[in-house]
This record gives sequence, C-alpha cells and structure tokens, in this order.
Amino acid sequence: MNTSVGCPTIGELIQFAYETAGVLPRKRGVTDDFDETEKKSLQKSLSRLAEEEGDINKNIHDLLVKLVSLLEKYVPSVRVNSVISNTLMELLEVYQAFVKDKGTYLDKQGTIQWLITEFIIGRLAISIKKNTLKFNVTGDEFAIPSGLWYLPTIESEKIVYPLEKVLRWIYEEEGLSQRKFHCPDESNAETGTEQEQNLNNAKNWIKAKNNLPSLPALLWNIDYSMALTYKNKNSDGKLNINSRSAEKFHVALFIARASTSIFKEIFERYGPSFVGEICEQFERQYSDFAEELLGFERATTYHLKSKPFSNLYADVVWFNETEAFFANYASTQHRLTQFLAQKTHEERLEIFQNPSKVEELILYFGKFPVQSIVAQYNRKKKHEVPPNFIECLYEGLDLKKNHNTSIEEIENFSESLNVLGTKSLLPWLAPWIKGAYHYRREEYDLAFPFFKEAFDSAKYCAGHQQYKLVNQYVELAAKNEKRREFKGWRRSKASA
Repeated sequence: MNTSVGCPTIGELIQFAYETAGVLPRKRGVTDDFDETEKKSLQKSLSRLAEEEGDINKNIHDLLVKLVSLLEKYVPSVRVNSVISNTLMELLEVYQAFVKDKGTYLDKQGTIQWLITEFIIGRLAISIKKNTLKFNVTGDEFAIPSGLWYLPTIESEKIVYPLEKVLRWIYEEEGLSQRKFHCPDESNAETGTEQEQNLNNAKNWIKAKNNLPSLPALLWNIDYSMALTYKNKNSDGKLNINSRSAEKFHVALFIARASTSIFKEIFERYGPSFVGEICEQFERQYSDFAEELLGFERATTYHLKSKPFSNLYADVVWFNETEAFFANYASTQHRLTQFLAQKTHEERLEIFQNPSKVEELILYFGKFPVQSIVAQYNRKKKHEVPPNFIECLYEGLDLKKNHNTSIEEIENFSESLNVLGTKSLLPWLAPWIKGAYHYRREEYDLAFPFFKEAFDSAKYCAGHQQYKLVNQYVELAAKNEKRREFKGWRRSKASA
C-alpha cells in the first residue's frame, strides 16, 4: 500500500477509467479498431500522463476522446454512450474540485475511501439519473434488467457481481441453460473446443475467478455463442445473430463489466462491509433523488404525449427540459450552501440533528440535498484526525505569515513535526515556511528550491492552501528563469 499522503493523480484516474472500461483488447477485438502499434501508442500516452509529462490538459482530452471513440465501437447506443461520457466528465470535475479545495492527511488508499463516500456516491446518483433523462435512454427501448442491477448484492456473505447477474439474465432471455447457450452445437467437432472454452470462461466470470475479460473478449464470447445458436435455429448454415438482442446485451454487458471491475477493486482494498455500505448509500441517495424528479418526469412525459410523436422531438425535449431543470436545481443547491455558510459548525449540527428543522429545510431546498447532508453528519467517520495535526497546521501557517519569524523558530517547528509524527502528513508545510523566509528577504535563489519541494508535495494533498503557494512558486520560477519549472506548473493545472 502507498503510504504517502495524497489523492490519486489525474493520470492514475484516467488509467483506471481505461481499465474499468476494459477496451484494451488482450486477445479478441474488433478486427479494424486496434492494431498493436496503436495499442502501444495508447499505453505510452497513458504512461506519460501518469508521469505528468508533456501537456497534461491536451493528454487528458486526447485520452478521453479516444476512450469514448473506443466505447462507440463496442456499445451500440448513442444515447447510452452520451450518458457514459457525460457521467465520466462530471465525476472528473468532482475529483478536480476535491483536489483544489480539500486537503488530506490520509494516505492514497484512505483518501480514495473518503472521496468515494463523501463525494463520488452522491454525484454518481445525480449523474446517472440526470443523464439517463437528458439523453432519453428509454428511447432506445432496450429491455435490459430492471432496478439497480448494476450494483453488486451480498447474499450469505457472498458478493454477486453485476457481470454474473447480466450473464444469467442473458441465458434467461434466450431461454437456454448456460451450457446450451455456449455449446449449442456440441456435435460439431470443428467448433467443439471453442464452445467448451467459451463455457469455461463464462463459468469463471460468474464465479468472479481470475481477472475479468477485456470488453472485446467478453462481447466476442456472447456474440459467437449467439451466432451458433441462431445458426442451429435457422438451419441455413449462416453464422448470424439477432442484432436487436446483441445491442441490448452489449449495453448491459459493458455496464456490468465496468461495475464489476470497480467493485472488485473496492472489495480487495476495503473489504465486503464497505462494499455493502456504499451500495446502501447509493440506493438511498438514488431513491431520494429519483423521488425529487418524479414531478418533472411526469410533466415532461405528459407534454410529449400531447404532441405528435417523433424520436428526434422527444430527444430535443428531454435534453432541453433536463438542462433547464438542473440549472434551477443548481441554483437551489447554491442557496442551501450560502444558508449553511452563515451558520457556525455548532449551529449546523443542531439543525441537522433536529428532525423538525430538517423538514423545514426540505420544504425550502428539496429532499435530496438536505438528506445528503444529514447522512454526512450521521455517517460514522472511518478516519479520525491524527493527534496534533490541526495544531501543527495552524502553527505552521502562522509562522509562514509572520514577517518576524526567525530561522531558529522554523528549525524548531520542523523538528517538532518529526517528533509529533506529523511531518509526513504535512510534507509541504515546512519547506513552504523556509521558502517564505528567504522570499521575504528577496533571497530568491535560496527560496526557490524550498518552494519547488513544497509545490511538488502539495499538489495532491494541500487543498485550497496551495493557491498562494502556486502563485509564489510561479513568481519565483520566473525570477530564477526556471522555464522548465514554469511549464511544469502550467501542466499541473489539470490536477489542481
């Protein structure tokens, strides 16, 4: 486990997005979408972004565009792809705001857990519901599983992942046993080995054994089995499949594989109880949010029923009406934030622990945002603030601001961080104080190495404290003619 304090880097997140999507083929793939040269080039781009080399903003943009274009080859619904890409961008915005504003004293694993619980789950509940309406996914008329099938369920201490649910759903849709689905033509010696291999792979995927297949390999398995099934049914000797069935299966399989990939990672890092907790949290928040949108959905559906129907018109109406609704919703959330900002911590605590005052807030601001805050206050903290952390942070910031701070005081403070065990939790603070000391004396050449150390250490853990640090770092880079470091600051803006 990485014990250094901070968030995952933007490069690590983009790499994780590719792994979650499973679009990099290992064996099977769409024949014309990915040659080895292009695959290696993409992997090199991911590696460069992880190392924060080159133009980070351009690299992020190019890699996200490439990811979406790859998904379009495997997921046949324009509407579903729009939901995926928009949800991905909204989660990325949550991450970037988190890095900018929220400092952390946790290691990467602890910070990810905090990020998931307090920021990602709520945003995901909003984004999935919002984008599903905005891009009129029901217009595809796909008969995919109902309910929150894309979440795992825990049954008798066993986790049933979404990929297992969807595979079993496919067999049920086709009215076949698992064996009959994957081995529809067992008398055929030519394809017998391939069929048995497909069956064994599917059994392992259902048992969540080994690594997940790439998305191309997963879809190939299902498509090949379906083609053999329809060949036998039609008796025309042609390897065809029902395209409508294949489309809905592809959509469900992609979502199930991505969700399974994410939750397996969470299970391995944090255990089954945390998986259960965040699934319950998502179900609760999604339900509250869906309830809040019921009136809007009914009104929009009624409006469409009163007009001559066309898919294009319905798509335009859902897009525009959802945009308008959420612009108003964002304004309401902003008013709630402003209202709470005027209260002390104790006053906010009193409000959210008083059911009648909570109900008053719900009347003014809606159920979802209010209940989300109530849940935050009631949620048991998984990570306590380390002893002496707050005191050391504010003492250090006071020393940095004080023009009369002596070098002896700085050295004593730096040593106290070591003694109290907080130096590794605030790796950017002591070098920033030393840099500020030399900066005030116009010793820019002496100040710069300390500012560089502070800047490099602060990028993923200092939150809003890094604003002033970054400004001074840029100024010193210019004063010391450090062109490379100045470019490095520009590249780092994507992560901060």
